Amino acid sequence: MGDEIEVVGGEYEFKINGFLYNLKGHPNIEYGGKHYESIIGPGGVLLGNKCVGDSPSKISVVLTDTSDLDIVELQHVRKATITLKKPNGKTFVMENASCSAQITESCEEGEVSCEFSAGPASDQNS
Repeated sequence: MGDEIEVVGGEYEFKINGFLYNLKGHPNIEYGGKHYESIIGPGGVLLGNKCVGDSPSKISVVLTDTSDLDIVELQHVRKATITLKKPNGKTFVMENASCSAQITESCEEGEVSCEFSAGPASDQNS
């Protein structure tokens, strides 16, 4: 391995059911899935792990409010495939995603904030 640093800055590509949306800023993602807690026995010996919860995947984005952006339609997104192509070449994928929070709009800035959630997400190499 050399001393080269992998470049991860750049553009994101956010899609819902294949339709490309205009992102503003950087999205926040959570992959979701099972969460574990260590089981420690006498003398501090690790005995194993137990599942303590299961959380959904989430993506929070800010979109540019263009003339063709239908905010009401976004609010009603259900069972959608959501993808976020990241600058590092990987794609965050959520299947059967739904809008999970009230959409808010900043009229002054032309920004629309959205959050979507689903079962555990995956990361695919492009």
